[in-house]
Amino acid sequence: MFYKYCYEKYGGIYETNNLLRCIVLCRAEYLEDFLSKSTHGMRSANYKGLKELGIEGKGITYNNNFKSWTFNRHFFNQAILSPKFTNEVIDWTNELFNELEGYWDKLFSREEIIKEKKNKLDFFIWFNHYKNDMIIKLLTGERTYSMANYFNTLSDEKSGHQSERVEDSEKLFQAIRKFHTGYLFFSVTTPFIRRYVPYYKNIANDILQNIGFTNQKLDEIIKRRRQQIEDTPLDKPLPHDMLTSMIIKNTFRDGNYIETGEANRSMTDSEIR
Repeated sequence: MFYKYCYEKYGGIYETNNLLRCIVLCRAEYLEDFLSKSTHGMRSANYKGLKELGIEGKGITYNNNFKSWTFNRHFFNQAILSPKFTNEVIDWTNELFNELEGYWDKLFSREEIIKEKKNKLDFFIWFNHYKNDMIIKLLTGERTYSMANYFNTLSDEKSGHQSERVEDSEKLFQAIRKFHTGYLFFSVTTPFIRRYVPYYKNIANDILQNIGFTNQKLDEIIKRRRQQIEDTPLDKPLPHDMLTSMIIKNTFRDGNYIETGEANRSMTDSEIR
């Protein structure tokens, strides 16, 4: 009823301002250009929490700065649409699934386990860990061991991976997961509550400390990959993960490199992170 009333009074386009400022479009032709591929999609509201989290004007999903969003989306599209990246996805999908099947064989295929029904296969949890390992590998080119860590919690026989690397992987996954819940927390609480109400202040401080840890780990991965690229001879191929593609884009290691100034500069570590 409210929107119908506004439509009858104000026409096909009008603005409301309750908790958030909203512009309401009531005609299909208004939406055609708005939903086109060249349009800047606002993924989140513009609020102070983004700055406190250190993600204001960065990336794609939470970025409300049109110039920065366009620049970042160009790099993202170039990396993810590469045929070599697609081949990498296929190869690692198969390799990680073979590893997953190996864990299942050890946990669920033995005769004594089947008879006693010791273990139950939880597809959701397993594929969540599979997804974690897959995403990090394709994004950074580095192996993580979320599946191995979960296997270690279920079996007396441990995975063949180094325990330190398995534990570091789990810490990174937990930190990334907490970052996303932290984003929701910062989006629904006001700066006053986060800073001065003790219970919420403790939660906010924990989230900010977690973001510091996450950024530190990601910076280490980026710097390590930059060094690996520098140490790789020019006649040797580089990996085809997204991180490598973003680092070398618009540099002399890029096969399509053309030096044209600021418009085609390379990305900084902060922008990649």
